[in-house]
Amino acid sequence: MSDTIDALDNLTMAQHLFFAALMALADIDDMQERSAIEAVLSEGLAKLKAGVAALEAIRASGVAQS
Repeated sequence: MSDTIDALDNLTMAQHLFFAALMALADIDDMQERSAIEAVLSEGLAKLKAGVAALEAIRASGVAQS
């Protein structure tokens, strides 16, 4: 069950990071700010991939137990 909670936490964090990036897009004035937004999006993508991988592992272990 903790794998499910970890996966949901990762997906929730990704959602928050992408929302933060979208809010920041309205204020892009220079390359330094764009780089900061790219960093947030990269971190969000990594969290999203981790969440998806965890959910796939949970699904695979559930199928194996069936």
